Amino acid sequence: MKRILKIIGKVLLYTIAVLVIILLLCRFVFREQLISGIYRLQNKEHLELLRKDSGYQKDTISYHFQTTVQPDTRQTIIEYFQLDTIHATNTWDKTVAIAGIVSRISHSNPDPWPEKKNAIDLWEWSKSNPGGFNCRMHSILLNELLISVGINSRVLCCLPADRNDNDSHVVNSVWLPEEQHWVMIDTDQKEYATDEYCTVLSLQQMRDRIINGKPVIFNPLPGYSVNENELTNYWTKNLYWFMSIENYRYDVETNDNTGTFVCLVPANNPVIAASEDRILTTDADRFWAEPSSIIVE
Repeated sequence: MKRILKIIGKVLLYTIAVLVIILLLCRFVFREQLISGIYRLQNKEHLELLRKDSGYQKDTISYHFQTTVQPDTRQTIIEYFQLDTIHATNTWDKTVAIAGIVSRISHSNPDPWPEKKNAIDLWEWSKSNPGGFNCRMHSILLNELLISVGINSRVLCCLPADRNDNDSHVVNSVWLPEEQHWVMIDTDQKEYATDEYCTVLSLQQMRDRIINGKPVIFNPLPGYSVNENELTNYWTKNLYWFMSIENYRYDVETNDNTGTFVCLVPANNPVIAASEDRILTTDADRFWAEPSSIIVE
């Protein structure tokens, strides 16, 4: 009996040793392969959902995106951030240069949140809170800088199909008049997306290419690096529907004074219901149409 127990004990020890070795190998040797495998499985699920509900449909829902700036505030922002010292030959290069200011701020979900959500107050807050803030604050800050120098930009909420999934993302959608289309830039994740020919992509182009199995390449902003597998999975999940403020102005999100949101949703799965402060559209062409000129008043 003692001999049997001794043999059992040795077997258990060997088994535990093997399991420990396997765990160590998984953690230190095959970690990247495991993570990559998990991303592939998650991405497959998100991609199937995106393809199933990808369709849009023309509609006549009434709304009009508009951006308004006040001259005094605009000049204060330009002087505070020295935006008049940034020289570029085109809109995209100038956007990247200005994004380089905002990208210095790290990502976090602070508690408490900044009370005042405008460019200067967010920047001042970041000086005493080096941990930074989340993607929405990043997008607000960058948006106010861009519209101050006449670049048409929107804060775009990018959301998943699952209403209980709070892990959505917020970025800037910037209009390039030279190219006549929108592009995505993300100072929170320090990235932007291109096709295989280095053409910068819009959110809608990213969505279409992912659905159709075409490459979307995630590029780091200057001075940073990105994890392409992680971003591919993240974006596949969060390109299901979009939301943006209809009438944008400085300091619009302080005290939740946002007004009406316009939401672009799939035709066969609206995800949410329309309300007094939420307009639903399934017409992608109108949602991503050329913007009106920025109003100065």
